[in-house]
Amino acid sequence: RCDTAWTQDSKPQITAYMAIPPNHAEQIGKVIFRVLDLDGKTLGDYEGKIETFDAEGNFQRAVAQWPNELAAHGAFHLFGIVDDKHSKELTRVAPRMVSVNMQPGY
Repeated sequence: RCDTAWTQDSKPQITAYMAIPPNHAEQIGKVIFRVLDLDGKTLGDYEGKIETFDAEGNFQRAVAQWPNELAAHGAFHLFGIVDDKHSKELTRVAPRMVSVNMQPGY
């Protein structure tokens, strides 16, 4: 999913998340979030850092941020690219673009 938190202590940053299947992070070399304008031109690639948010279930996600100034809400497309450890593309994922104040369940 992709969000801009309502309150931030700095210039607004957009945050993207991609869930990683439990017990599969070791197969992933890198996750890239690609931001595109509405004509499909690449505005930027942002590498996702894999973090664990529930160690007991080994739930992990890739997280990346970029400046809000890159593209206004509703004026960009986003997809995630997952590569293996040999830089071979495994999949592409199109996230939910906007959630409600980053609240679970929306």
